[in-house]
Amino acid sequence: VLQPGERMLVPSARIYGRLLLRPDGTFAYVFNAKARFADGQCGKFEVVGEQIILTPMGGGDMAHEDVAASSTGTVLLATVTEDEITLRGGSKLSLINIPDGEHWLNPNYEE
Repeated sequence: VLQPGERMLVPSARIYGRLLLRPDGTFAYVFNAKARFADGQCGKFEVVGEQIILTPMGGGDMAHEDVAASSTGTVLLATVTEDEITLRGGSKLSLINIPDGEHWLNPNYEE
């Protein structure tokens, strides 16, 4: 259940992933919707038009990029699309386009 001011987005290249944007400018990301956000990648974000600049600052057990204390990880840019995905319960989430290739938004399952 989303809290007031929170926004949930889904990468179009990884429809089971979930990006949670919080009103305080932080995010949490899991590449599998069954995971807990506390176990995923976390960091700060900035919205510029339809683009979201994601800067990882740390993460839990399922985070795919280690970030040293007082450091940042690989900054990635996601773009919000006009497309949506409909979940089983009928709710809809906006899709985002993410960069091609392997990175913390699109990790290799074999790792």
